[in-house]
Amino acid sequence: MSHFFANFPIFICSSLIIRRLAGRFWLAQRQFSKNMTDETKDDVQSTIENSPISEVVCGTVGARLGGAGAVTALSGAGSVAGLSAAGMTSGLAAAGGIVGGGMLAGLFVFAAPIVIGTVSGIGIASAIKAKRKRAKR
Repeated sequence: MSHFFANFPIFICSSLIIRRLAGRFWLAQRQFSKNMTDETKDDVQSTIENSPISEVVCGTVGARLGGAGAVTALSGAGSVAGLSAAGMTSGLAAAGGIVGGGMLAGLFVFAAPIVIGTVSGIGIASAIKAKRKRAKR
């Protein structure tokens, strides 16, 4: 039980950051589903090229890959290896020390790969979709 309380502040901070980042994509997916049922259920022109679902999926995949990289880096960054309370504390402090801060700055350092993965996933999906639209014309 002590491990839960030791990691609880880190868990809350990281969940709030991830929820904030993912909330926008979840709303886009929900709005897409609502539009599909309300407006375009009989429209045969509605395809994946017209919908934002490819950006949502690619952004989610990018965020998950960035998160996996961040957790891997966190487990080996500090003086104590692993994902125990001491390992995460030393990893966050070591990453925060890179930018001149402490554990909180380290949290933002490890959140950066998630943001970068999300943005690059959305960018790649948008570029592919734009290229396909230009090729159709």
